Amino acid sequence: MSTHRVIVSVPGLPSAALPELRTAGLRVTETLEAVGAVRGEADDDAIAALESLPGVSVAPDEEEFQLPPLDEPQ
Repeated sequence: MSTHRVIVSVPGLPSAALPELRTAGLRVTETLEAVGAVRGEADDDAIAALESLPGVSVAPDEEEFQLPPLDEPQ
């Protein structure tokens, strides 16, 4: 079984949805209240459980990257 980094969007405040998301199998790493989302890790079975929750959407979390400083030549 694979573990995936995901972003989960929820209706309303993400902090209110945390218990239900954790019960579905999400291991929360960050709560993004301003955008109505939660970042975390989930196994394949947990992703299916999360997607079955009303109003919840699950998307892969892209790898982080760092842009070079603006004053650095390209």
